[in-house]
Amino acid sequence: MKSHIHDFFDSIGLTPLHADVFLLLYTYWSKPASTVAKILHKERTHIYKILQWLVRKYLVSETQKKWIKQFYIADKNVLHHLLASRKKEMEELEVMIPLAENQLQSLVSNTDITVPKIQIFQWKEWIQTAFSDLYTYVISNKYLVIKLFASNTLESQWISNTTLKDVSQDFFSRLQKKGIQIQSYIWNWISLLEHIVITNQIEELEQLPAANSSINVFVVWNILYFFVYKWNPYALRIENEDIASLMHFLLNHTSTL
Repeated sequence: MKSHIHDFFDSIGLTPLHADVFLLLYTYWSKPASTVAKILHKERTHIYKILQWLVRKYLVSETQKKWIKQFYIADKNVLHHLLASRKKEMEELEVMIPLAENQLQSLVSNTDITVPKIQIFQWKEWIQTAFSDLYTYVISNKYLVIKLFASNTLESQWISNTTLKDVSQDFFSRLQKKGIQIQSYIWNWISLLEHIVITNQIEELEQLPAANSSINVFVVWNILYFFVYKWNPYALRIENEDIASLMHFLLNHTSTL
């Protein structure tokens, strides 16, 4: 019987010593803290703290006789009352949960916690991998039009004859065979970017410089691919709706200039 009652107390968060104190009072009805401590061979202060805890949980009651505090079990059905009280608390919590969840959801919806997902492609061999990733993304999502911003300064062409076709291989021709248009915005000048030309001619795009810090930015729905052609070229794949929306807005308004 004692093992079962200890298991019960353990299930409601009481330690074995809490259970021993409760059982002692249940057996002997009423005792002061000093007597309980003596019977259990424990330090009085520790037992007194346990008794006070049981009082706060309404498992034990206290009174005073001749200036000495007595602790006792006021109702032999105290455990039944405890479970009934906890059941009521759980029912009240169940009612409150939907309200709390709605408030938590409103906090999430009112707070923008979305951060860009960034993938880096570094070194020359990874540039082709980035173009392959871009091609796969376009084809798998069945996009018919993508946008490209590209720099095209004469300075870049003079220093190196490396072209976009050299680094992208057959990227543009494969898109052309699939009937996918590339709406391109080419910034031209000698050394500074000051003039914009809009084109969708694949042959022109393939001849764009891919050296001396030339830049390509492909905008595909909510993903941007940045290609920067330095001595050690690199590419960035950035997935973020806000940044992509800004680029779409800027390029669309560029076409009206």
